[in-house]
Amino acid sequence: MSDEPVWRSTIYLILPRPQEAGLWLQPGQDGYGLPHFETAGGFWETRSGLERQCQELLGAEINLLYRAHYQEDIARHQAESIFVVEPHRPPELQGGRWVALDELDELTLARPDHLSVMESYLREVASGDTPPGRPPWARPGWYAQATAWIVATLNQQGYTLAGPAQVVRNWSISCVMRAPTNQGDFYFKTSANLPLFVNEAAVTSGLAGLFPEAIPQPLAVDRERNWMLLPDFGRPLREQGRAETVEEMLCRFGRLQIASAVHVEELLALGCLDRRLEWLASQVEPLLAHPETRTVLDEAEMVRLAALAPRLQEMIGQLTGYRLPCTLIHGDLHAGNVAGDGRAMLFFDWTDAAVAHPFVDMLEIFYEKDPAQQARLRESYLSLWTPYEPAERLQEVWRLVEVLAPLYHATSYLYIVANIEPAARRELVGGLRHWLHELLNRTAVPAQ
Repeated sequence: MSDEPVWRSTIYLILPRPQEAGLWLQPGQDGYGLPHFETAGGFWETRSGLERQCQELLGAEINLLYRAHYQEDIARHQAESIFVVEPHRPPELQGGRWVALDELDELTLARPDHLSVMESYLREVASGDTPPGRPPWARPGWYAQATAWIVATLNQQGYTLAGPAQVVRNWSISCVMRAPTNQGDFYFKTSANLPLFVNEAAVTSGLAGLFPEAIPQPLAVDRERNWMLLPDFGRPLREQGRAETVEEMLCRFGRLQIASAVHVEELLALGCLDRRLEWLASQVEPLLAHPETRTVLDEAEMVRLAALAPRLQEMIGQLTGYRLPCTLIHGDLHAGNVAGDGRAMLFFDWTDAAVAHPFVDMLEIFYEKDPAQQARLRESYLSLWTPYEPAERLQEVWRLVEVLAPLYHATSYLYIVANIEPAARRELVGGLRHWLHELLNRTAVPAQ
């Protein structure tokens, strides 16, 4: 039996009125309110599977466009969300009414605290001004366009849909859909246009051409819209849970990195970002000065972080004295982004693809809590690099990168959080906080 507390969530829905700005409200004992239901789970648990429950409530298939509001009561383990939805067809609604912006003040609301969310939504619809940072898949009409492209692409390749394309995951930085066919599942993916994100469709296709045994080849890509369609290539390693598979994964990726060292110019031409050491050095001061950094650190932590700047620059300079090449970087390498069975492995999810120091990719080693297993993974990975530097010097490099990798990844999250819609910030701000704390913790004791 788990001792973890059970969270419950109330899900409220903003259902758009066709052709004009309005939303559907239902009468209740305490006044009018948004359609809603209760479900198990908190912030993350409630995101998957909600479409089915929404469809049962409304009697029509819908898409979850975006979460317009969230709040939680940690002590009671209760949460609530307001989602804006898009029906596939007009639902048959009863027992309520459509309400326009100028009518809201005339009604008694069961939840007066929802008024500001409703007003913001209706003003946005009336003005047509979408907040910066909202991705295309969170906007009405996008699902129909993407589905039409999926169907046409599959038909051109000789596949027939065996059911509707369904959203597997939809959040502020990417959208994934599954399309079942008469010859197996295909997966559609698109990702956000962010400063440190690549055009994943174009980059994945290009990487597959360079490294066909390690990168999945898309069935089709639309480079302009950053859309791609991939065959089902198996279960992620994380679901298989074998330690020896993770070790093999890291070694295979290390060999891929070494092979990529002679393709740096090609990688940059494909669209991989240039995040080599000179670039990393240029990011220290912007990270310290950015307002988002101050939102996740207290004043004492900010003082400590500011004092680190000279030392971080010195450590980056020390790294340039070793003969390790900069290579292809995944940017989010973990067992959830690798599929295979131990004999063949495919690395996917290349939104953060870059050319950088190879060791910053070793998240599985940084996160490993068992010291013996961590040492085994580290030694196995480092052994690949002995043609460049002897083991003792590789250990020196590792100790430097243990500090600088959090700087690298904190910068990645900073650019995400600063460029997504403020209402979606909660989805990713924890990553920024985590890596900044890692940076502070790993510099608390001077590297040996």
